[in-house]
Formats: sequence, structure tokens, C-alpha cells
Amino acid sequence: MTAGRRFLATATLLVAVSACSASTDLHAESDAAPGPDTPSTTDGGSDGSGLGVGALDSAIPGTKLPTSDAAPSQPDDDAATSNAAPDGASSGPECLWRAAPCVESDQCCQGLSCDTTYLGRICCGEEGTPCFTENGEDCCRDLLCIDGACGYPSTLSSDTCQPSCLPMHWLADVLRAAGLEVWEDPNWRHHGHGSFANLWGVMAHHTGVNRDTEWMVVRDGVSGLAGPLSQLVLEQNGMYRVVASGVAWHAGTGFYPGLPDNNANFHTVGIEAVNTGSEGWSTEQYDAYVLGVAAILRYLQHDASRVIAHKEWAGITQGKWDPGGIDMDVFRADVQAILNQ
Repeated sequence: MTAGRRFLATATLLVAVSACSASTDLHAESDAAPGPDTPSTTDGGSDGSGLGVGALDSAIPGTKLPTSDAAPSQPDDDAATSNAAPDGASSGPECLWRAAPCVESDQCCQGLSCDTTYLGRICCGEEGTPCFTENGEDCCRDLLCIDGACGYPSTLSSDTCQPSCLPMHWLADVLRAAGLEVWEDPNWRHHGHGSFANLWGVMAHHTGVNRDTEWMVVRDGVSGLAGPLSQLVLEQNGMYRVVASGVAWHAGTGFYPGLPDNNANFHTVGIEAVNTGSEGWSTEQYDAYVLGVAAILRYLQHDASRVIAHKEWAGITQGKWDPGGIDMDVFRADVQAILNQ
């Protein structure tokens, strides 16, 4: 098994360890049912009715891998995803096996620890422990499943991970260093649908609605689509909420020069700005949008050409129009002005 990204775990495990989920009534206005071939998005659809519009217009299993035209494989219901200890693996009759929610390590079967992974606090493997999930969810903390054993991401080839294909643990610090107000979700460093292929740039969105709770929807997801739906949420007062460090389902199907068709999720940082798209943009929110994007692109050593709007990516394929009310040529010029300083 080669080193790489962590992909979406099975829906059963995600539901089992999710701390909370978005209310269905927030997204009852979704305009399409899930389909097999396109990754979902979070932003308002063409009618501008809110975050849930279009959020269920596709399903994750069809997301195209960065290195293959095939969809991500889903783990079988075997020892890789079962909470029951296989024969011979138990250190006691009631020990918990891999991926089982836990409180203390002594609850876990021999050789496993109780620690945090992308699935939450579960029984998982430390460095050198055999791993059995293709996505590495049974490895503790930031360890990946590398050639059948849990290992540190530093063992990955630097040629493959430039500037970084690993979870963005630098994200909050980079925004804060730019003078922005930052709020960090307690679990953001361990939240995501795997690691990036490479970070091409940033994709700008609006939520489509203006509610104080939108960040929780972005973090937790909606019915049929597990969060995170973006890594960042930009509040109207200019504060950034950091809710994930790994891949998020924010782009959906689309195309743009320099990005692989229908596969921007594995290559872009998503920013969901809490805005209807038609209400206008306050100085505080717009300036924070520009500063935040510039800070990320500076860290990635990219210029302003590497920020695009969701409407530029998915306007044709999904009818997206976000972020509404922002001229992206002007926005990019404002970002580049910051980068030039």
C-alpha cells in the first residue's frame, strides 16, 4: 500500500463518531438528490436560497482521485472497519478493536491506543502498528497508513508533497499572522476527508444564507454528506473559523485551467463566507476575505491567479454563482496588491 491521502471513511463510521450533525430542516430546500458521479458542494445554488441548495446534488463516492480516473474505494465491512476484535487480536474478552469509539487506551485491544484520528477519539495504531484501512483512519493522530503500517507523514516523498499535501496544520497560524481574528474548532486539526494531492490554490464561496450557525453546518455536514464542507468559514465581522485541516467537499463538479476536471476538492482550500450573495459585502468581511486569501497564497508561494470563485469553477456544470456580488478580477487585483507589499 502506498503512502497518500486519507479518503472519506465509510458513512457508518462517520455517523458513529460524529459529535453532532446539521439539522435536516436547514437544508430541506436542496434542489437535487445525490448522484453517483459528482462531489457535492455547500454553497447556495442558482436560486440563492442557502447553504443547502446544491449540497446534496451529488455524492462523494464518485470523486475522481488525483492520480486516477477511478473513484475512491470504500472499505469493506471487515476488520478494517469493524469494532469487534478479530480472532486472536483481543487482549481481553471485551476489548475494543480498531475504529471503535473509546475513552481510555486500556479499553482497546492489545497493540492499540485510544487517541484522535479523522474519525474522532477511537482505538487506533501508533507508529509501526499494522494498519488495515486504505485511508489510514485506524492510525492515531496524523499518522498515515504507509505500506501496511502506521507511519509519520514525513516519510512521504517531498517531491510528491510540494508545497504540502498533508493536513494544513499551519492554517490558523498563517491567518493570525496576517492580523486576522481567528477562532479554532477544538478538533479542526483532525477533521477532513484525507490529505491533499497538492494545494493549487483557494476557492471562494458564499454560504447563501446569513445565520450564526452556518459554521456548524460547514463543519458537520448535511444529511447524506458528511462534513467538513469547507476548511474555513468567514463570518460577517471578518473573523475566520477554522473547522478542518484536511480535504473538504466544497467544489463539486467543474473545470478551470490548471485544475483537474471535477476534482478541485483535493487541490484547493475552500472558504465559505457567511453571506446571502445578494446582500452586499461589509468592509470588515470583504477586507478579511482579501487578507485571508493573500495570507494563504503567500504561504503556498502562489500569486493571486490561484484564487478562483466557485462560480468560475462550477458556473456551467452546476449553475453556481458564488460568491455573489464580487467581481473576481477586482478581487484578484486586491489580493495581489497585498502580496506585493
